[in-house]
Amino acid sequence: MKKSIIRSGIIGILIIFLLGLISTNLSAQAPVDSTEVLLKIAKKSQSGINCNVNLKKAFKIYNYLAAKGSPKAMNELAKMYRDGEGITQNYKYAIGFFTQASDLGNSFATCNLALMYHKGEGVKQNFAKAFILYDKAAQAGEPRGCYGAGYLTYKGFGVKQNYSKAVEYFNAGAAKGNPDCEYMLACYHLIGHDNKQNLDKGKEYLEKSMKHGHGWIEDITKFNVVDSLKQGALKDSKRWTDVKKGKINNNKRQFTNSASESDLQGNWVGKVYTYDWSGIKIEKEQDVKIKMSFQNQIMELQWFENNNLITTYMAENSGKQWKALKDKQFDKNSSNKWFIFRSRYDMVKTNKGETLYADFQKFSLITHEPSQPTIAVLERVNNDTSETPIAITRIFPNPFSNEIYTEFSIDSNQKISVEIYDIKGLKVYSGITNNYMKGSNAVTIKVNLPKGNYTLYVKGDNYSCSQNIIRK
Repeated sequence: MKKSIIRSGIIGILIIFLLGLISTNLSAQAPVDSTEVLLKIAKKSQSGINCNVNLKKAFKIYNYLAAKGSPKAMNELAKMYRDGEGITQNYKYAIGFFTQASDLGNSFATCNLALMYHKGEGVKQNFAKAFILYDKAAQAGEPRGCYGAGYLTYKGFGVKQNYSKAVEYFNAGAAKGNPDCEYMLACYHLIGHDNKQNLDKGKEYLEKSMKHGHGWIEDITKFNVVDSLKQGALKDSKRWTDVKKGKINNNKRQFTNSASESDLQGNWVGKVYTYDWSGIKIEKEQDVKIKMSFQNQIMELQWFENNNLITTYMAENSGKQWKALKDKQFDKNSSNKWFIFRSRYDMVKTNKGETLYADFQKFSLITHEPSQPTIAVLERVNNDTSETPIAITRIFPNPFSNEIYTEFSIDSNQKISVEIYDIKGLKVYSGITNNYMKGSNAVTIKVNLPKGNYTLYVKGDNYSCSQNIIRK
């Protein structure tokens, strides 16, 4: 880095000399800030505004100014190192320059550094450190800091979950026209967290967010999300299957991880409940089938939905919880966009039978964050139903272009057809119908479809299974 600074010093001197010549031709209305002028030249060279893109020139100017103590140049230089823009990507240098700029009071750099810890980009993911940095920027009046601190507080990442405190952050950012803060305020009012649904206010913030350039609002309008949320808020909070049975309530239960391996071994069916971020309101219920087996104190859990194998979870017991094995957390080629990284189990035995309560902590591969709190209420299946009639075990690639490889398993020899339907339920492909043997099978589908979301079905004599696919 030192050699680079020395070399760029010569260029910096020449640039300042030229600026001195230029400034003599300007009217003496105000003094010229050479640092700001150089920053503008660097930005133009970087983006190609009224000139050819010259990343090398931009880098040298930023490097020169950073050595002179300019926090703005440090921030820009850090971004180039982070993104590998015109130079070799170097996260260590990026973090170093962001940190220096942040220490000098540059709130943009503080937010950029916070985002690296938030997403785990070039550094171990650390929500608590990200929150401290976002909050620092928010206290300095930076809207992006308001959004970041509010977002983590909203979901309880690195800081205690608190909707009201999150709304305070979002209000501060929205007052300065930040579209992300406005979007989160829209979500808060539309969903009705803290039992405070306000559709009019939610729509108002959606409109503001769209006006200020938020990219998701069109989809919210297109798919009538607001109307769906309105209908959801009117539904009885006690409508959930296991709430009716008295097994759970709308407050997420506490877990002690008391179930033993022998308790867990076997096949289970039941319901999975997704809670809001505070864990005091159930938002979704779905059927699930789970198989658990053990070998050398390692758990293998298979998660099925609609006869589709969704994920396989390999874990070991640390006492307080089961943790995913580091080298077997998820399959990068899987179409599934989440995996289980921690879980806990409690068994309740009565004269009516056994009920297994499972607390699953899932991680989203889309947001690179934990998913909403999820628990399952399960009953043991004593008869041998371990073999699923039809299950899609793998689809690759997904998203796909013109070819998609599908693996599936069947419990008996039978005729199988593969079909694809669009989001309106119209069949757009039905090119394969063949007899297949019991066990694992595979088929490659070549199909030319418009970009969009589809559902692939594998249909047998009496059963079928499906999985969502995306044509990119």
